[in-house]
Amino acid sequence: MLAELRALNLDVVLMDRLPAAGPGPALVGHRVAPQRMKLFGAPKRLREGGSLPELLARHPVILPGPESGLRAEFEALVNRLRVARRIAAEMDDMAMMRLLVRQDVGLAVMPAIVVRDELSAGTLFARRSFPDWSRVSTRLPLRGPSSIRCCGHC
Repeated sequence: MLAELRALNLDVVLMDRLPAAGPGPALVGHRVAPQRMKLFGAPKRLREGGSLPELLARHPVILPGPESGLRAEFEALVNRLRVARRIAAEMDDMAMMRLLVRQDVGLAVMPAIVVRDELSAGTLFARRSFPDWSRVSTRLPLRGPSSIRCCGHC
């Protein structure tokens, strides 16, 4: 998609991290709609409590793929906490992560909006927020910000 953006075939691309430098002109990134990342799981996994390191050490986790910005943040966190995590599954599809955490395959790290219905119904619990994690940034086209109307909060 970044090649299409650079070729001006796309106007905007939503990403969870800044794009790597590539051939052609540089892209400009603007943060929009930051979402706090939380740890989600079936009630029986999270009811027993425990600190974040204890939960991550005790339960397998469902993670975004290795190329995801969220995954890089998670890996940095477990390294800082010195926690050995067990990966139950990894994928680049939040809908699939949602299904796996609903099936109680493990705990999942994702934005609350992905599982809001399950949270309302009580079929999933949220345990912890991760500090300073946000997801969703917009990469603007090469034409520059003047071609896009903004709410003024970016």
